[in-house]
Amino acid sequence: MKVENLEDIYGLSPMQKGMLFHTLLVPNSSAYQNQSVWQLEGQLNLAAFEWAWQQVIQRHSVLRTAFFWEDLEEPLQVVLRQVTLPLQIMDWREYSAEQQAQQLEPWLAADLAQGFQLTAAPLLRLSLIQIGPTSYWFCWSRHHLLLDGWSQAIVLKDLFTFYEVYCYGEQASFNQQAVLGPRRPYGEYIAWLQQQDQAKAEAFWQQLLNNWAGPARLSFARQGRSQHSYATQLLQLASELTSQVQMVMQQAELTINSLIQGVWVCLLGQYSNQHDVLFGVTVSGRPPSLPAIESMVGLFINTLPLRAQIQPEQLFLDLLKQVQSQQLAMSQYEYSSLVDIQGWAKLPREQAMFETVVVFENYPMDTAAFTQHSSLKLDLQRTFVQNSMPLTLRAIPGDQLTLDVLYDTERFTVTQIERVLHDCQLVLQAIAATPMIAVAEIMHHLQQAEDQFQQLEEQRLRDANAQKLKTIKRRSVVS
Repeated sequence: MKVENLEDIYGLSPMQKGMLFHTLLVPNSSAYQNQSVWQLEGQLNLAAFEWAWQQVIQRHSVLRTAFFWEDLEEPLQVVLRQVTLPLQIMDWREYSAEQQAQQLEPWLAADLAQGFQLTAAPLLRLSLIQIGPTSYWFCWSRHHLLLDGWSQAIVLKDLFTFYEVYCYGEQASFNQQAVLGPRRPYGEYIAWLQQQDQAKAEAFWQQLLNNWAGPARLSFARQGRSQHSYATQLLQLASELTSQVQMVMQQAELTINSLIQGVWVCLLGQYSNQHDVLFGVTVSGRPPSLPAIESMVGLFINTLPLRAQIQPEQLFLDLLKQVQSQQLAMSQYEYSSLVDIQGWAKLPREQAMFETVVVFENYPMDTAAFTQHSSLKLDLQRTFVQNSMPLTLRAIPGDQLTLDVLYDTERFTVTQIERVLHDCQLVLQAIAATPMIAVAEIMHHLQQAEDQFQQLEEQRLRDANAQKLKTIKRRSVVS
């Protein structure tokens, strides 16, 4: 690394520190790698596409950042002035559509397997695969250390703005600040973090975690060291059910985010047999007091503990109001480090505060809007996301509310995750049918579902054992 190519050096955000720790802990895993694949349709101007990416990387300093930690008291991120655009272009038009689809899967797996050398910027890869006269697959792989979902949307919006600028030949006259907003480096956010009042944050978290009994363990989760093999299951609610729960929440002046968190409070209570539960929630982390924060790109999200008590006599809507109130109070301290919170709660650092996280995806990801002034059409095909948490419940709003669960396959079975999604839908159906339902009735529904699940599991085991016995008997007769 040449000294003249250095632009800036600064520390890491709390979330970056956590991600770096887990990435180094399991160096050969795909933890915190993100990979998205879009289909591009239209007459793509390749020169414009390359130029647009070069401009985006130059505009957002975090996309030129590498990370260093060896022989340092604290890890640092180093911003380079210039990096090489990592764009790979391939032509698969000679293959049939079926062959292209078959080739894509192993190619994506191989792309993920490359990983990233964290000390070498940029920590991203771009691949463009032409599959037809005007059809392309575009793959963007990057390390989560760089940016979150909201920032991804900003990058794509800027990308296609720059693309149109090139296509219209307006590179020289284009006013970035007027169109895209001020160019603010991620280092300004790190500087803001260092100015926050840690004493106030400590007092808040100590009060929140006072007399906390300890982590809620899911009774059906297998214990043991994770091999970081993850899978995802998805449930898309019917439009009618989505509309019903949205109406209930609007009338109660509650958010869908609070609803999903409240649902998880009940499920976690049922699965752990605890009335005082705590789990992680992911917050946006974008401080409104920081100028031009809406156009800044980087990793702003943070995962913080949310605590709730299950009181059977309470209305479910009142539970949601308490959850929403706590979320509002937490918003003043979204900058807090989970390591610091554990210390303030006097928990051993090797003990995880929670094993489950709830994420509500509320960032703008309207891919059609990115190319609305272009002849191109952009359609998201798939996204690979992996973290280090045993179970993550993610809610994606829309005309049909989507729930998906990212889970560690060493800890949970497919059937268990199907049960989780079934129970989520069960609670949402209950609140839609009876908005003034009590927590006790919801817990009763969940207990009935658990009893039914246990009966089905026991029957499945009996059937499997019976089949094994038949196989043994047949082999005995043959021999």
